[in-house]
Parts: sequence; C-alpha cells; structure tokens
Amino acid sequence: MTPNSSTTSETPHLTPEQTRARILGAASQVFAEKGFHRASTREICRLAGVNNAAINYHFGNKGQLYSEVLRQPLRRMTEAALINSSAQADLRTHLHAFIRSILLPLSAENEDAARHYRIIAREIIEPTGLLCDSMRADVARYFHILRTRIAQELPKEYPEAELDRLCLAIAGQAVFFARSKPTIADLSPCLKLDAAGVAQLSERLTDYAIILVTTEARTSGRTI
Repeated sequence: MTPNSSTTSETPHLTPEQTRARILGAASQVFAEKGFHRASTREICRLAGVNNAAINYHFGNKGQLYSEVLRQPLRRMTEAALINSSAQADLRTHLHAFIRSILLPLSAENEDAARHYRIIAREIIEPTGLLCDSMRADVARYFHILRTRIAQELPKEYPEAELDRLCLAIAGQAVFFARSKPTIADLSPCLKLDAAGVAQLSERLTDYAIILVTTEARTSGRTI
C-alpha cells in the first residue's frame, strides 16, 4: 500500500519508522497540491493509511510535520553532496554531483523532489512562517559543502565575498532550471527536459561551472 491509497483505516504491523515515512510521503503530496493552510491532517492520514492521531504522535502537530517535509529532501541532498566532497574527488565529480542533486525535480521519475520544489514555490508565494532555523541551517550546510570544495581550487587570499558570489552563481544556474520548467518550455520548446535532457543539462551546467572556477583561479594566479 502506498501513500496514494484511499484507505481510511490504519495499516497494521507498521513500525514507527514506516509510519513516519508514510505520513511524510502523504504530507508531501497534499502540501504540494493544496499548500499548508488548505491541507488537512485528516486527508494526510487517510492517504498514508494511518490513524488520525498519528501526526500528533509522531510529529507533534501539522506545523512540525510541514517543517519536516521541507527538511527531508535537503538532508538527502546534503548526504549525497558529502559523498562527493572528499579530497579524493576531483572538482568535476563534485560539481556534477552537486548540480545533479539540484536538478532532481526535473526528472519525471523523481516525483518526491518535484513535489518538494512545488512546496517551496508555494512557501514563497504564501509564507507560512514555518521555515524554521533548522531548515535554514540545512541549506547553509549544503551550500557550505560547495563553498569548501571550490575554495580548495582558489588562492587562500581569495576574497570571501567573491567566493560566495562564485558559488551562488554556480548553484543559481541549476536552481533556475529546477524551478522554472514551465517557463523554460515556453522560452525554448526545443530544450527537452526528459531524463536524457536532464542528464545532458547536468553535464553542460557542470562545464559552465568548471569554466567559472577555472577563470577565477587563473585570474587569481592559480591554475587548475
């Protein structure tokens, strides 16, 4: 049984971890479709196939569940980025992994990531005030991974503000594509964003990022 099930009774024999996962999956779907304020905990529990009291038991309340839905994908992205941020990983491998993780919502097979970006878009339009400090810390941690790796390619005296600008430019390219699929379809119908297109886009944005870092390193007196 999946979070999309229409069952109204609690599924038996679920572990606490399985129950939490079902609730998070259902909540992601409902929050993406309806936003925080119009989403009901009863509908979320129905889709998850759990008791109506399960949200309060596992998350405290609807607001804390919403915050957890927002944080979960960021944790996965951070974990994936950490795997490729070791000193042994070359710059291209690291940048490609970072960019590819941001582009996940464009992949039809990754509906979880796509829903997460829809929730973020709704949050921007209709702020809930629930973007907690812990989520901001998750974003900062994710950005820090990129910043630390790129700094290894630049002189130690490279200005902090310039490093931030460079990293934001690299991340911003990917974020634009991830959040602007309908706009891109209108502006460039020939740019296909199916699985093959996203894979090619990841490679090309990585190429652009390498050029940015290489140019900065060269003009700062260091050759990559």
